[in-house]
Amino acid sequence: MTEKTCVITGTSSGIGRALALRLLNAGWSVVGISRRGGDISHDGYRHVRLDLADLEAVEEYFTRNFDAGALPTDCRRLGLVNNAACVQPVAPPGKPPMAELLGAFKLNTVAPIWLMGHFARSFANLSLRIVNLSSGAAHKPYAGWTVYCASKAALSMASRVLGQEIVENPAALPTAGASPSAGASPSAGDIAVLDYQPGVVDTPMQAGLRAVSREDFPHLERFLGLHRNGGLIRPEDTIGEIVEFLEGPARQPYTEKRFGD
Repeated sequence: MTEKTCVITGTSSGIGRALALRLLNAGWSVVGISRRGGDISHDGYRHVRLDLADLEAVEEYFTRNFDAGALPTDCRRLGLVNNAACVQPVAPPGKPPMAELLGAFKLNTVAPIWLMGHFARSFANLSLRIVNLSSGAAHKPYAGWTVYCASKAALSMASRVLGQEIVENPAALPTAGASPSAGASPSAGDIAVLDYQPGVVDTPMQAGLRAVSREDFPHLERFLGLHRNGGLIRPEDTIGEIVEFLEGPARQPYTEKRFGD
């Protein structure tokens, strides 16, 4: 049994897998969510195959199957890490079909925002830490990356809005009722959200990006060069600050952080 449980989306590879392994080794129990199976074998790990772009399936699973009864009986700290995302479609505006645009926003934006709110309202007796994996693309425009930039920017703003909800409208979020002061030990009833930019990480998403055409993505050479010259960050090297946030006190409702800053 463990007092700490984390739900991580996208645990089949990359940052999600590396984070799950780190937390398991630190004594957490982990629920991994992805549309593919995973290779993590650990007594504290449970894998749920779920397509996060299927919004009806996501809502049904978390409202019907994931409540306090799905957690260890002694759980006191709950984490939610919205990591799963897609970079496609990569193309100038108007080129991808509308269905592809909608699918990307479902995965990158709609599902994470809904999960944030569901966790904040459903686990009032636990210390809750929410991490949204952001990107520099949420703040800087890249030709060809309309969908990725816009969907990540929307999620980043949603993180900030949740921070404001905690401050301005705590009655709407039962978990926001007892935020500890700076430096205090974690306690039940506190909530905090981290908007985290992990840098350019060596993941399958990066591999997919390197396969697009220069016509659709004028910045392709930069990412080819990072891969060629060993400039990509290993997933296991970028997760330390996420773990620190998940395990630490809620010093402030909202935190924005970039890897290495």
